[in-house]
Amino acid sequence: PRLQEHPERDAHVDDPDRPGPDVLADEQPDADETRHETGELDPVDGESTRVNNVRDIYVDVLDARQKILILAHSPHPDIAAFQQALEKNRNYEIEVALATDVVNTNKVNPTDFDLIILHQLPTLMFPSSGLLAQIQEENIPALFVLGSMTNLEALPQAQNLVRIRAGRGASTNDVQGTFNPDFPLFQVDPKVASEIRALPPLKAPFGDYRTGPEGVVLLTQRIGTVDTQYPLLVFGQGSRARTGVLTGEGIWRWRLIDYLENGSHEHVDELISKTVQYLSVKGDRRQFRTTLDKRVYGENERIEFGAELYNESYDPVNTPDVDLVISEIVQDADGRDFEYRFDRRGNAYQLDAGSLPPGSYRYRAATSLGGENFSSEGIFSVAPLQLESVRLKADHGLLAELSASSNGSLISSEQIAGIPELLRNRTEIRPVLRESVRTREVIHLKYIFFGLLTLLGLEWFLRKLSGGY
Repeated sequence: PRLQEHPERDAHVDDPDRPGPDVLADEQPDADETRHETGELDPVDGESTRVNNVRDIYVDVLDARQKILILAHSPHPDIAAFQQALEKNRNYEIEVALATDVVNTNKVNPTDFDLIILHQLPTLMFPSSGLLAQIQEENIPALFVLGSMTNLEALPQAQNLVRIRAGRGASTNDVQGTFNPDFPLFQVDPKVASEIRALPPLKAPFGDYRTGPEGVVLLTQRIGTVDTQYPLLVFGQGSRARTGVLTGEGIWRWRLIDYLENGSHEHVDELISKTVQYLSVKGDRRQFRTTLDKRVYGENERIEFGAELYNESYDPVNTPDVDLVISEIVQDADGRDFEYRFDRRGNAYQLDAGSLPPGSYRYRAATSLGGENFSSEGIFSVAPLQLESVRLKADHGLLAELSASSNGSLISSEQIAGIPELLRNRTEIRPVLRESVRTREVIHLKYIFFGLLTLLGLEWFLRKLSGGY
């Protein structure tokens, strides 16, 4: 077999599976593209048809790699726990640094990362106000892990999910986790949820906890034998990037007990991985995008587009017109262009481009809003219908279904002689007689018309000849 790569590539093809505007992040996938490949099998001797030896394949190549920074106030076993849990995923590139590397020496640039895990930061020794302000300005997702060194007074300036009003002193509580069964943001393995209560306690800052209106709680604190509403693990997203807060330190103990009980770190690592995956997902903040159901259509299929346009506040609008041009891709020649205009549907746009001849096509949608121009491009292909050439054997099961759906029967070659008897036994079969009547005006019958005209002319001549009038 041979695989041929086609030159038509789109480095920013719209993906209908990408999250919508509710997932906000300034970062866009920087290496996404759609590749058009053709797979072809070499013919063999005696092959009756070669049409089914070729297939067009469209592959969406997504850059799913994530750079994660674990930034800690000081060395701690939790750092190794997070690092070892995340390094199992080859799409994660983990870097560990201390606060001194960022605050004092600037060895690490936070903007180079897709997610930052802040362990016990901010603290009194490292207020990190500039770092936290940079994280918010650059919309970098963050996971805050609180502990005895965390400066609870500075914490509300870094996130708005949890507020802790603590007394004097850096006292802590031993708290276990209780799973919230109504948590909606991502799925947690039932085994993990059931084992959380049995894991050793974390050390959480002592105080009065308040969950912000944007917070969604996954784990609540269980202090002794009392289940509280204090959050242990909470997530949220406002107008900026996603944020998570783990209000206790000591998750390394969870991994040890998980290995002791189950022989692996699988359950706790899954919880950590799901947390990081949710926080670090790349969003789509384009104000204009188009969607297409699939990449390859049959020549008898209708091609339908969708489009969405958002203003600066990411409210959907469809006031401006959206034009679409579909261009035929032809090697060493200029293909035909097909121009369309989208229809408005609700707060979005929709277009039925109908069916197109077989071939490869590139589309470009364009519009403008507030004096700014927007465009979205992509490629797709229309394949010819060659079912008879691709499927060379009769599908008797399909034939039986077709005959049954029309109240018919499937007859094999051995039963052909019995067709007359079969028809006689079918009471619903009756002979059909049809008759049709067609009328025409006499004036359209030329022979009769000219015959009458001749008789009238002969009568006039005889009357003139005999002297009559």
